[in-house]
Amino acid sequence: WVDVELLPDELQRSGVIELLSHGVLKDSHPEHPDAFGKGEADAGSGKRFGDMTAEEKKRIRDNKKRAQRSAKNAGAPNGGKGVQWRPAKCGNLTTGLEMRDAYEEALGRPVPLTTKTKSFADAIDWIFLSPRLVPIAVLELPYELDATEDMEMIPSATFPSDHLALAADLSLTPQGSAAPYR
Repeated sequence: WVDVELLPDELQRSGVIELLSHGVLKDSHPEHPDAFGKGEADAGSGKRFGDMTAEEKKRIRDNKKRAQRSAKNAGAPNGGKGVQWRPAKCGNLTTGLEMRDAYEEALGRPVPLTTKTKSFADAIDWIFLSPRLVPIAVLELPYELDATEDMEMIPSATFPSDHLALAADLSLTPQGSAAPYR
């Protein structure tokens, strides 16, 4: 298990992948709803107030007025003035799932990329495994894990899809046993 905060930016996993593979998305993860716009005027959009459109500014003002009216109706001192509206916090998100990536388990690290264009190169495909599945082998990637810059852009004549193929031979572990069926 790898703590996202300890990884360099380029290796931080998407929030969805963290949630699926570890069963939890910490509220400190950059893609967690509580982290959007930290330190900004609007925690929901991540934009500074000065960079917002007139409609976005109106929404912020309306939310603040609603919060003040609610506080006033609840008997808040000062008629609700000075009450600040803040979106509700989710805290850590959990699924109860603890899926594993077949390639990470087989190779000892996540796949660096499954697509590469002029402007984007990243892993966008995975093979997720439930706890009883064990990867026996995975399809070899067309690049060295530490040399992704050598991978050609795709699609290409060699790789006609915009996604690299992933495949895994899997074995099912009997329930209550550590040894997989072969």
